[in-house]
Amino acid sequence: MIALVVWQGCAGAPPKTQDARAIPRDHPRAALLPLENLTTAADAGDVMTRIVWNELARSGAVELSDPGNVDAALEAMHIRAMASLTSDQIRILGDTLGVQYLFLGSVIESGKLQTAEGEVPSIGVALRMVGTETARVIWAGSHFRSGDDRETIFGWGRVRSADRLAAEVASDMLEDFRKVGRETKSPIDSVGGSK
Repeated sequence: MIALVVWQGCAGAPPKTQDARAIPRDHPRAALLPLENLTTAADAGDVMTRIVWNELARSGAVELSDPGNVDAALEAMHIRAMASLTSDQIRILGDTLGVQYLFLGSVIESGKLQTAEGEVPSIGVALRMVGTETARVIWAGSHFRSGDDRETIFGWGRVRSADRLAAEVASDMLEDFRKVGRETKSPIDSVGGSK
């Protein structure tokens, strides 16, 4: 699997997070739309969508709409490309799903890197949270990781499983989301705690 998008220095790139100073309060209802796959790995979008959904649900930061309801709403509206949603489509999705926020994003890297000690997975994800009434971005972040980013001596900390690395990327990204909530005095981080 080779990444379609090359990110300069992605193997150790610090996460990028945008703070719109409006992280939602009081355990809001949200929906995760399928992540767009911008890689050559055929299933990267589906796999990462499931992993991000699980991490969001586990965090307790938001009350998530069921993925089946999301798929049905997208099908009813004949929406295939999440990156080109209009303000009206965002509002209608919010009304249909009964959510105040949508999580949208892309898998921009899903592959393997060759190191002196063998192959390790490499993953890059961009995610943003949009208010359904205004279609404004509330929060955005991107993370790029490879399996050897946190390796110490004797290979400790090396991640060889793509699924495990994807879960760590999703968890790190959502921790950034909660961190912005703490910094802006929002109680969103108090539900589900922090790392």
